[in-house]
Parts: sequence; C-alpha cells; structure tokens
Amino acid sequence: MRNLCKTFLTLIIGTVLLFSSAYSESKDFTKTFEKKGLIKLRTTSGSCVIKQATNDKIEVTVINNFTPRNTFETKFKESKNALTLKEEILDSNTGNSEWIITAPPETEIQFSSASGGMHVENYKGDISGNTASGDYEITNCEGYFDLNTASGNYYIENCRGEFDINSASGSVDASGITILEESNFNSASGNVKLELGASPEFDLSVGSASGKATLDFKGNPMKGLFEMSSRDREGRIEAPFEFDEIEHYRKYGEKYILKSVIKDVDHPLISIGTSSGRAILND
Repeated sequence: MRNLCKTFLTLIIGTVLLFSSAYSESKDFTKTFEKKGLIKLRTTSGSCVIKQATNDKIEVTVINNFTPRNTFETKFKESKNALTLKEEILDSNTGNSEWIITAPPETEIQFSSASGGMHVENYKGDISGNTASGDYEITNCEGYFDLNTASGNYYIENCRGEFDINSASGSVDASGITILEESNFNSASGNVKLELGASPEFDLSVGSASGKATLDFKGNPMKGLFEMSSRDREGRIEAPFEFDEIEHYRKYGEKYILKSVIKDVDHPLISIGTSSGRAILND
C-alpha cells in the first residue's frame, strides 16, 4: 500500500512539473525553457516580438507597462512539445505588456490578442495570428504565414513562403515577397499592395472589396493566367496589356466583369479582384 501511495504521489508531482504554471504580478522578468515544437501566446493588449535563437533554448522576456503594475498576471503552461503563454488582467488599468520571445528556427508560433500587435524579424518558421486591432510587422522571414485582423494593418517586407493574409478594414503593404505555395492577400475595405520579389510559381490572389488591390511584378517576368475582376460600372481594372477574353457574370445579385489573358503559359493563376474599388496590375 505504501508503494502504491508513493507511486501515485510521484505521478502527481510529475504531472504538476509537466504542466506547471508560473505567476508574476508586477516585475519584469526573463525565463528560459527547453526547445518546443509550438509556442502559443494569448494576450489582451500585450504585443509580441519574435526573434530567432542561436541555440536550442526558448527565452521569454515579459515587460510590464501597466498602471497599476499589480493588475497584470502572467501564466506559463509547459508540456512535452508545447509552451503556452498567457496574460490575465486582474483589475482596471492603463498601458500594456510586451512579450519578447526568442525561439529556435522552425518553432511554430501562434499568437492571439485583442489590441496587441506582432513584430517578427529574421525568423524561419510557421506563424499564425489573430488580432482585433493589432498590427503585424514581418521582415526577412520564411515560413507559412496565416494572419488575420479586424482593423489592424500589415507591413511585410522581404519574406518567402506561403501567405494567407486577411483584414476586414486594415491595409496590407507587402514588398519583396517570394511566393512558395498558393497564397492570398485580402482586405474588405482596406488597400492591398503587393510587390513581388520573384515571379510566382504558384496561384496567387490579391483582393479588396472597396479599396485598391494592387499587384506589382517589379520587373519580374509576367507569366501565367491573369484574371482581373470588378463589379460592372463601379470598380476599375487597370493592367499594362490588353485582355484576350472579357465576360460578365452575376455574384450575390450584382453584375461583375472578368477580364483574362494568358502570358507565356496558363499557370499559375494570378487573380486580382475588387467590387467597387480598383484592381491594378503593374509590370
């Protein structure tokens, strides 16, 4: 019986250590963790900075900018292959927090926040994010980028990979982009501007319902099937060449126009669309 109790106690201690939570109410601090395959961070107003480590350790620095400082609490949950980070607001306050995460390359990052933004530079790995009003700044990175925001803006520069970029009312400003898988850049009412760093080899979609949707090849060879669409008599389509086909169709009870042309080969499919805004293609 004594051995059974001892074994049970050992299992409890092991579980507590495996799923431990640490709390800090007022002080800035830095904590180090072993390498994980996934890091999850959920904040209310805290921003997130991602850096690439030069070793196999994860380092998390939390800066408390709240007033009063003791209204903010951090939580950490660690499992075998995942590290979960979370902030909790204990009382009314002003300010925000900043989470600086240094992670080994190929560590997947998942971020969610109400008003916090995300800044990533010189990082290789998959990144996903959801914010209400927070902005994204992504520079010199490679991976799969699955990013969403309601009113935040995107600033993406010199990145390679697969992109799924969406905003309701924010703008998208991306330059030096190399497409490595099928990708899309969309906003409902904001402007979308995408400047390519190389000719796409995979399908690409750029769209804005009421804003400007602009794709600029920046002198790279233009090849593939190009399709540009807008609501008839409301939106505008601008391209540096004539189209081979023009057709009209109805969508949600509205009349649309679709213009297409094949340049060199019939793939990839390059789509630029708008409803009442402007669809623009630059060479």
